[in-house]
Amino acid sequence: MKRYALTTGLIFVALVCAGPAFGAATTTEGAHGQADRNGDGVVDRREFQLRMVDVFYLQDADKDGRLTRAELPGASAKVFTVADRNGDGALDMKEFLAARAQDFARADADGDGGLSVAEAASYE
Repeated sequence: MKRYALTTGLIFVALVCAGPAFGAATTTEGAHGQADRNGDGVVDRREFQLRMVDVFYLQDADKDGRLTRAELPGASAKVFTVADRNGDGALDMKEFLAARAQDFARADADGDGGLSVAEAASYE
């Protein structure tokens, strides 16, 4: 069975999704820099996961610990349904992070376990 990432391949959107607490990033470089917590120029899996936890809580408009399709406007119905592994109509943190991990793996073109600015930009 083919697995689908949560979005249609928008790592840029995932990195940019930011609220006032994180500042709005309007470029790939700016978004990448915000996610790159140790400043080494690469967003590793841990940094990406931490950023996705931030995104989860920022997108959770009603603060119920679950994301509905309305709270994830970039996700198609098909992609959302595949990510919603328990079929309850919403994504919990575990489901969301599992789907985003697939996005990371697809964007990591050289397989080194980190996303450069170029990899993030080419995966937009």
